[in-house]
This record gives sequence, C-alpha cells and structure tokens, in this order.
Amino acid sequence: MACVIGTRSIKFVEKQLKVPIKNKIVWCDSKVVLHWLKSKKNLSVFIANRVNEIKLHGDLSFRYIGTSENPSDLGTRGCSPGELKNYKLWWHGPQMLEHSESDWPKNDLGVIDPATLEMIESECKGPKIVFQTTCQIANENNSINAPYGIEMEKFSSVTRLHRVTAWVTRVIHNMKQSTNKQTGELSVDELHDAKMLWIKYVQKIHFQDEISAIQNRTRNTRVIRLGLQIDHTGVLICTGGRLEYSDLPRSSVHPILLPKNSHYTTLTIQHVHKVLFHSGVNHTLASLRNQFWVPQGRSIVRRVVMSCKICKRVIGGPFAYPCMPELPTERVRRTKIFENISLDFLGPLHVKKENRSDANQTYKVYVCLLNCMVTRAVHLEIVRDMTAEQFLLAIRRHFALRGVAKHIYSDQAAQHLLMDKLFQDVFHEMTQNRDVQTYMAQHGIKWHFTPAYSPWSRGYVEILVKACKQALIRTIGKVTLTFDQLSTILYEVSSILNSRPLTYIGDDIKSLEVLTPQSFMCLEITGTPDIPTDLNDPDYTPMTSNRQLLLESWKKGQKIIDHYWVIWREQYLKSLRERRHVHRQNRVLSQSQPSVNDVVLVHDEILPRGSWRLAKIIELDISDDGQIRSAKIITPEGRYLTRPINKLYPLECHDEEPPAPGVAPAKNVMTPPLVQSSDPPQSRPKRAAAKIAQKRILDMYRKSDSESE
Repeated sequence: MACVIGTRSIKFVEKQLKVPIKNKIVWCDSKVVLHWLKSKKNLSVFIANRVNEIKLHGDLSFRYIGTSENPSDLGTRGCSPGELKNYKLWWHGPQMLEHSESDWPKNDLGVIDPATLEMIESECKGPKIVFQTTCQIANENNSINAPYGIEMEKFSSVTRLHRVTAWVTRVIHNMKQSTNKQTGELSVDELHDAKMLWIKYVQKIHFQDEISAIQNRTRNTRVIRLGLQIDHTGVLICTGGRLEYSDLPRSSVHPILLPKNSHYTTLTIQHVHKVLFHSGVNHTLASLRNQFWVPQGRSIVRRVVMSCKICKRVIGGPFAYPCMPELPTERVRRTKIFENISLDFLGPLHVKKENRSDANQTYKVYVCLLNCMVTRAVHLEIVRDMTAEQFLLAIRRHFALRGVAKHIYSDQAAQHLLMDKLFQDVFHEMTQNRDVQTYMAQHGIKWHFTPAYSPWSRGYVEILVKACKQALIRTIGKVTLTFDQLSTILYEVSSILNSRPLTYIGDDIKSLEVLTPQSFMCLEITGTPDIPTDLNDPDYTPMTSNRQLLLESWKKGQKIIDHYWVIWREQYLKSLRERRHVHRQNRVLSQSQPSVNDVVLVHDEILPRGSWRLAKIIELDISDDGQIRSAKIITPEGRYLTRPINKLYPLECHDEEPPAPGVAPAKNVMTPPLVQSSDPPQSRPKRAAAKIAQKRILDMYRKSDSESE
C-alpha cells in the first residue's frame, strides 16, 4: 500500500505543478514489495491488483533504501515532538541524496534471508491448470449455441453480460497464447467485441430469414423496407434511412437491427433508461435509436419503462378503482325510520364554561351525526369528549328517542388531515370497547365498517356533515357559546336539515307535495296533502274525543305515511338510479390487478411520496358484485390495515406479467441442461452456474486428453 500511495502522490504532484519531470524514483525499504514488482508469478488477488496499478505508471523506477535511512519510517513508528525537532533525517532526508546520482547505492537487493523469502512466496499462487473451451458453432440440428454457453436470461444487466463475456474471451485467449497474454482491466476493444458477439447471436436467432435472403439474394419484405445489409463485421444493419450524406454519426445513419422479443433488447433498453436517469419513453427511444433500430420500438420501450421498479415507485399509478357498486339493501327498501343508520363525528367545537369564575375558559365538545339511510333524516347529539362512555350515552339517547337501529354504518379510518387522523383513530377504539360491543349485541345491532381513506363510500353522510358545518359557521361564526346554547342550536340545525326537500321541486303551482325527511317523522307540516272531508255528510259528527276518532286519526296518519312512501319510491328512489357517479381516477393507473402477496406503496396525504410506507397485500375484500374495492395489508412493522385499492401503488406483482402482444418465444435456442454434481455435500450449496461450469471444464479436460493421445 505504501508504494501505491507513493505512486498516486507523485502523479498528483506532477499534475498540480504542471511541470515536466524527467526522472521519478520511489524509494522503498521493503525487499518483499520490490520482488513482487519484478515477479512474473501469479500473486494473490489483493497483491496482484496493487502491483498492476503500480505497473500502469511505467515512467517510475523503484529502488531499495535501508530502514535506518528512510525518513518515512519515523512517521509510521511515531516519536515525541522533542525528538522530531532534532531529527535531521525527517527534515533533510537521507544524506546520500545530497551527492550525485552516481554515488547513490546500486539497486541490488542482495541475498534474501529465509524470512523474507517465505513472505514473498506466501503471496504467490501455485500453477493453475486451465482448459480449452468450445466456441459458438451450429450443431447438426441447426440450433445456435449462446456465446460460451452463457445463459443470457439469468442476467439483469447488459453491462454485466458484456463484462462476463469479455472475461471469458480473455481467458480463452490467454490459454491459447503462451507469451502475448492479456492482463489488467478489460479494455474498450474487449468489451466492444463481447457486445458484437451477443448482437450477432441474437440476430442469427431472430433474423435467420433475413440473413439467408441477403446471402442468397432472394426477396424479403423486411430486407427491402429497412434496407438491411451485413457489414464487414458480420452485423445486420439498416441502410434505408436516406441520411448517408448527413453529419450524423455512422451508428445513427446505419443503426444495428435488434429483435423486439429478445431478452438482450430488453437489457439494452433498461441500460439506456438507467443511463438517462430514468427518463421517459420519448427520451429513451431517441437515445436508443442513436445506435440500434428495434421494430415497434416505441411499444417495446414503453413496456420496459413501465416495468421499471424505480419508476413505478416514483411515478407509478395505483390500482384502478371499479365503478360505483349498487346501492345496499339498507338504502333502497322501506324500513322503519332510523332502523338503518350511518353515523359520523364532526368537531371539535369550543364552548364556554358555565361558571362565572371560569367564563373566559373553554373546553372541547364533539357532535355525533346520525343519519337514517332510507329517509335521510338527521339526528345530532352533542358529546363532551371522545371516550367510549360518552359515545355509548349518545347512542342510548338516540335509541331512546328514535328507536333501536338494526344496522349501523361508520368509518373506521383516518381522514386526510392530521387532526382527522387522530380523531378517527380514537373513534375506532371507542367502537371496539367491550361495553359498546356488549350493548350492541344485546340489542341485535350489526356494526359495519367502511374501508379507511375512502370517504366516497359514505358520501351520503359526508354531504350532511358538510351541510351541518356550513349551518354552524354561517349561524354562530366565531362566537363561543355555552353547552346549553350549543345544544339548542344543534337541535334547530337538525330540524332545518330534516326540512330539506328530497325530490325535485317543479315549476307547477299545483305541486303542493314536498317530500322531506320530516314527512316521515311528523305529519303536521307544510305541504301535507289534504284528506277530503264532507261537512254535509250525515255520518260526520264532530266530537272532541272518543275511540272512533282516535282510530280515524290513526288511519289518516297511516294513509299520509303510505302516500309519502309512494312518493319516496316513485320520485326519490328512481332519482337515485339516474345519479351514476363515476369515481375520479388518477391520471396514471396501473394496468395490473391486485392479488395476494403483491408489494405496494400505501398512499399518504400528509407525507411526500418518497416517505410512503411499503406493505404487502394479504387479503382481498370482494364486493357483492364480484369487484375488488379494498384490500387488507400488512406493514413491515406488523400492523394490519385496510385500504381501498386506489390508495395502493403496486411495485412488485406476485403473478408473472403476461407477455406483450405479438411477442413470441425465440426459436432454435439451445440452453445447457442442469447437470447434477457428484461433489460431497458442503455447508453452503453450490450455485447451479458453478456446477455447470465445473462440468464443462471436466468435459473439456477429458476432450483435450483424448486429442493429445
């Protein structure tokens, strides 16, 4: 390492001074290192790499200096400041440098002691036996072998494929050459030859008809359309672009033809895509056509770019959300009012304390909105806090006033804001309380939860929450009320919301019937249809109170209710059929369908996309119409969540992607079979590629022995 650092330091100083230096000498007090620099034996990998780096600088000469005359030895061993101040060797260097170069000691290492010799030989490897391998040939079945039997499909980088091929080519070259051996890092020519070797291979597989037509001078549509020719290197190029006299590079004027359904083409496009920092389809295709021409290139590049996992994570879209499902039974069938309810919370609201001493202090309260899913009636209950006890009391008050419900629908997840996120988490804990669940079970109540982060699934409640908030804001504004005052305002707000029309109000002056939620709650309201009564009827006898009058009043009320249910069915219910809301989709959507074990990104409105959490789908929730609208996921922390599929961005799909349209498997490709190794079992199993390579080396060794005999 000292010689490597010295070599780098000399080059750095020479570069900074920008002055030519005639002689550059490196003094070293290690005979072992000097012998390694002169040795031609096979050294260990660590030593050989550093020796090769030193030998790259051929204008340096190395000489031996004793340890006692080496000033650098003091820096490695250390000394006190007093000793360093009086140490002449450190400040002036060895005295021999003050004389002429002819008086310097000769570069003679002298006799090597046994200890030094043992250290030198410890880093030298024994002789290696290498064997000859077969090159690419066509067998008797007219199949084409891959270069050196390398399986291209096992590579995920075209650069690595070229480097492995270049190393194998160098090994074969060095086995054939006894003197002119290639060493050091791979050169540009070696990598280019490896690249051309693979291009010729894929062209011979996928363009056999075109090559045969050119060689035999027969007619071929693709040859004529693209002006295909075989250049002096044996590569198929396109010459039909009519840009021969332009100043474009030759590789752009006559690009190399690559097949669209080859793994090598996919690796090449991936390489161009990564070099361009994951640019889009147009940029990637333009850069690719500077050297290659791929039939249907845009569709192939688009497929590769869309399958890039890094691009999926940064700009990929979520799963496509299905169309709105059919309305549930609890919304479209006649039931008792508030039998099927949906609830939500809004707040917090600040109210003043009632004590005069604490009149300037406020505390928070919340509003529980309960909505009848059939009649759209609203009931508002104020709660003092978000504990399970207060929530249960609000439910009991509602049941005592409106009757016990059979089905309750509520939201279980966070809203898009941080305060709503905390609020919804607390609300979910309340509904999971043991007392709440016991009360619900005793009254035969079924609780239904909608997926988190999907407010559109309960839009009929969200719009009432919005209307309630607007009424409060426009009524009290920023005024802080007492608890009783706020309770009174909420009852009035609920009365106003229940008086809203549910059906279309026409321009006909004779239209006196207005269907409102209050129509099902009380009968003496504006717009109630008149029941005809004949005062001249002899059977009509006005009475103040008796059993017959009560029965007639009850029958009259039932007729009015039945009449309102007819209006509800004929006008309101049929108007819901016309409102076919289409869910707003993202601009970019994933083309794959969600499945179990898919790795996804979980959308978060608060965090940037780079900080979204990873998760894995463990269960799919299938709706009654057979569509998938939500999924159960698990995070790396072990948390189980439920999210709508349009909030999940797929990264890796468990199922294999179907092949692109028009892509067929390549023909006449011979892949080497897996060979079972007879080696004894080891603690770490061998890779399949290592077993195949070992088997090929043994076969080549036996073949070389048989030829020598």
